[in-house]
Amino acid sequence: MDYSLPEEHFQKQIKNIIDDVLGEQKTTLLLRDVRVKEEPAKSVVEAMLCRDEMCAPLTASGEGIADALFTALCTHFAEEFLCLEKIAFEDFNLKAKF
Repeated sequence: MDYSLPEEHFQKQIKNIIDDVLGEQKTTLLLRDVRVKEEPAKSVVEAMLCRDEMCAPLTASGEGIADALFTALCTHFAEEFLCLEKIAFEDFNLKAKF
């Protein structure tokens, strides 16, 4: 398959690994009603997180939108997945496809 960006090839490899490891245990998450507020020193994200037809509100702040969303998801899932306490958001990259 021809990939227009090298990252697309790596994303496909990661998806294949996830499929191999998790198989049927994979879960689909859906974010709805996402609201972002930019405040002087932080970004605040509010959203509804839906999983297995159950929805719950998410709210968190961070240094930018991606950090706020990451914090909201980690906080929401911290009791269910204890390893999330050890994960840190380090970097975020965005590339335009022209």
